[in-house]
Amino acid sequence: GAPSKSVKAIKEKLLAERAVEKPKQCMLIARNFPYTKWLELRQVTGWRRGIVEQVDDKDVRHHMRIRIYDNLGGNVVGMSYGLEERYTGLEGYYDSILRGQDGIFECRRLTRGTWLPERVVTQKIDGGNITSTIDTRYQDIAEQALRDALTQRNASQGCVVLMETATGYVKACSNLALDSTGHFRELADKNIACSDRRQPGSTFKTVVLAAIMNSDSIKMDTSILLRARVKRFDNTPQGELTDEHAIGDTITVADAIIHSSNVAMADLGWKYYRKERNALSHEVSKVFPGQILNIDLRTPESKQRINNLRYTRDFLNFCFGYGTAVSPMQLLTFYNAIANNGRMVKPLFCQSYEVDGKTTEINAPVVLEQGMSRETAQYLQRTLRRVVTEGTATSIKNTSYGIAGKTGTAKINATGYSANDA
Repeated sequence: GAPSKSVKAIKEKLLAERAVEKPKQCMLIARNFPYTKWLELRQVTGWRRGIVEQVDDKDVRHHMRIRIYDNLGGNVVGMSYGLEERYTGLEGYYDSILRGQDGIFECRRLTRGTWLPERVVTQKIDGGNITSTIDTRYQDIAEQALRDALTQRNASQGCVVLMETATGYVKACSNLALDSTGHFRELADKNIACSDRRQPGSTFKTVVLAAIMNSDSIKMDTSILLRARVKRFDNTPQGELTDEHAIGDTITVADAIIHSSNVAMADLGWKYYRKERNALSHEVSKVFPGQILNIDLRTPESKQRINNLRYTRDFLNFCFGYGTAVSPMQLLTFYNAIANNGRMVKPLFCQSYEVDGKTTEINAPVVLEQGMSRETAQYLQRTLRRVVTEGTATSIKNTSYGIAGKTGTAKINATGYSANDA
């Protein structure tokens, strides 16, 4: 966990030690110190040292990785797994650039322990360098916030991802899960953001609305009123839906997102697609390509899963984020396209690489040049701002910079099937 000592307390400890007659030459100040606080500590007058890492000789002989930021961003940097010590993350993906080649020399023994190279059998080739898109400051802030949230909610795992809108650069990607000792850490080959596939809940309502608004086959009127609170869509109990929180009997399309109404979103889908139910999933695929992203990390990825929409309950559930499963990174890519006025770019973790002194910049591939119209994207931008200022996310509205977003929960019962969304 995060250290309890503040920068002020550490400064006082250092000054007190300097004042004694024989001060310590080396002094432990804290373990697992957050990077952002480390930057603050380095501004203390008289502080000249960088991070000191004690390395055993045997570690050097066995080419062990030295992680100066410890476990921070472990799944992005890369972790070893399996008997062959294959690496995940950036190290695994860019192995051909990073690895280089060991040199082989024929040597003649002069004395015990002294060898003289005589002939080069294989020339040593240094590996190249890569520059990650990760900003260590943002990564540290994201991890600390995630750890606090998981602890407060007694959760077992979670992730936070920060993506730069225009470039697709991933500035932070934290994946924390409980280890065998009960601490939250990045675990080998457990990249939750990229590899885990879950029901997105209400965060998927924006996807469905974008798909219907962007359809060529229908002309949706955003001024229409939708049923909310409770509605029976057919004559069976499976066709009845209720909203779990207080809401009016009829609401606008925007309010269906702002106040996260399951009934209203189901009513919208039912109005336009109840006779052609698979057409809705087809329209969704135009704005939300649920295929594998093939991001530049070595990590498992899965494409979107969708239930058979010919069953009434599965169709209704799909309209508000059940009956489907996606990865957090796929969902983030969609929301980034909204902020990018409809242009969808792939998440990118490496911005450049250097081989033999030549640097090559990497640009994120475009997934969809205009996945949704600019008008649709801007309507959703305005609506998502209202989610924060007057809707289900008002707890985070008091900021100096403003936030747009969508809340979402997915309730899964003990059998693995979903219950109604909150």
